[in-house]
Amino acid sequence: MKLTCIYDPVGQDGKDNKEAWNSLPSFMRLMVRQTQQKIIQMLLENNPGREFRKTSGFRSPRVTARHGGKDHSHHHWGGAVDIARQLGDTPPVVASGFVCVTESDHYHIQYEVV
Repeated sequence: MKLTCIYDPVGQDGKDNKEAWNSLPSFMRLMVRQTQQKIIQMLLENNPGREFRKTSGFRSPRVTARHGGKDHSHHHWGGAVDIARQLGDTPPVVASGFVCVTESDHYHIQYEVV
């Protein structure tokens, strides 16, 4: 899996994410990058040999709302990653402290809320 861009510059509909990303202070962008990298690393370590295609990471509240997402989505602070589902896929194995939610066209992986 390549982590080419932390925010979704074209997002799910090509709007809002770059502006939201650029408005974050540099320490917040660093936190988001590190959080996203930890999720990706966990997926790769727990699913050796499996390939993933990341479809979403950091997302602005406007983009999330436009697509019916939650008001307090983990995507808003980089604490969630969506990966594409393929026909016949099984959900990825996630480590303790993470949750995988199966959606119609993707898997949503986020930190577990305790």
